[in-house]
Amino acid sequence: TGRLVRELGGKAAKVDVCFDPSGRRLAAALQDQSIEVWDVDSGALVSRLRGHGGSIRAIEFDATGEIVVSSATDLQVAATDLGTGRRRWVYPGHTANVHCLARSPDGSRLVTGDWDGIVKVWDFETEDVRAFVITPKGSFRRLWAEHACLRLDGARLVTSTIWPSTQIWDPAAGRLVAEIALVGRNGLVPARPLCVAWLRGGRCVAAGLPYGWLAVQDP
Repeated sequence: TGRLVRELGGKAAKVDVCFDPSGRRLAAALQDQSIEVWDVDSGALVSRLRGHGGSIRAIEFDATGEIVVSSATDLQVAATDLGTGRRRWVYPGHTANVHCLARSPDGSRLVTGDWDGIVKVWDFETEDVRAFVITPKGSFRRLWAEHACLRLDGARLVTSTIWPSTQIWDPAAGRLVAEIALVGRNGLVPARPLCVAWLRGGRCVAAGLPYGWLAVQDP
C-alpha cells in the first residue's frame, strides 16, 4: 500500500540498515560510529553499540539475531553481543577500509571486502579464511570491493567495484566463475553497478545502474 508503518529516530545520519532474522528488530549504522538497534513494533530503542574507531560501512545480524556484525574504516570486522554490548570477536587481517559485508543465509560464513580489492570469506565453524583479489577484465589493477551478496545456498558470491561489471565467485574455492559486463540504456555506454543482489532461486543477478536502470542478467 505504500503506507508508512514506523519512523525511528536518531541523532546521526544512517549509512546502512538491516533486519534481524525475525524481522522484529532493525539495526542502523550511524555516521557517529555507533549502531542503533530498534524494536520495529514498539519503536523503542533496544540498544546502542559502540567500539569502532572509524566510520561504519556495513552491518549484518548473525543467524541467531543476537549478534550484530559490522565493518568499518578502522580495518576491523567485529561481532557485538546485543545483550551485553560487548564484542564477541574482532577479525583482523584487512589492510584497507572494509567497505562491504555479507553473510551466508545459514550464518556459517561471512564475506568482507576492502578498498584494496581483497575479498575474504570467513568460516565460523572451521575458522578457515579464503581470500581473493578483484581485478576486473580490462583493468590493469585490482579495484576496491563496493558490494557483495551471497546466493541463498551460499555456493555463489556476486561482487561489484567501480568497474562496469559484476563478478561471480565460488566462495568455497575462492575462484572466479564468471564476469558480467554492464552497459547503460543504449547498450553502448559502460555502466558502473551501484548495488547487486541475487534473484530468488539464484538463477539471475540484479544490478542497480546509474540513471535509474536495473540490469537483470543470467551469469
